[in-house]
Amino acid sequence: MNSHTRHRLFLFVYVGLVFTLSACSKLVLSNNFTLESGQVVNGDLWVPVGDIKLQPGSRVTGSVFQVCCNLDVNGRVNSNIFLLTGNLRLGPTAVVRGGAVVFSGNLDRLPGASLGDVSPNAGERLLIGFVGLFCVLPLAIIVLLVLLVIGLRRGRARTVTSGFK
Repeated sequence: MNSHTRHRLFLFVYVGLVFTLSACSKLVLSNNFTLESGQVVNGDLWVPVGDIKLQPGSRVTGSVFQVCCNLDVNGRVNSNIFLLTGNLRLGPTAVVRGGAVVFSGNLDRLPGASLGDVSPNAGERLLIGFVGLFCVLPLAIIVLLVLLVIGLRRGRARTVTSGFK
């Protein structure tokens, strides 16, 4: 593999990673996150561990995915809510257009809270999306990086050995 091809391959993988990671929209790694009134998260909101508060007047245009802890919704979620373990509280001003699934914990829906899809299949659809993004996507990224490193090393080995001929 010549230098020009390696650079193109690296650029292709880099652009692919940027587009893939940008699809997550907002990834929060702190323990607590508050989306204030008037603030908008365009796309999905991902919080692995920590408490989330969506204030009245706040909006998430995609889904909310949380692994652990408490989720207090008083704003608008245009898609689904998935909470693996913890407590979900839908306040009186909460609007969730999709479904809400809590696998281990409590769901407290106060009067006035609007919840879209409460069908039995909502949990299965959300689980598939959750597993896809948290399991398949990182694995695909790792495989691409390994292939890139292998390609670069093979190119370097050929260059070194061709210098001895």
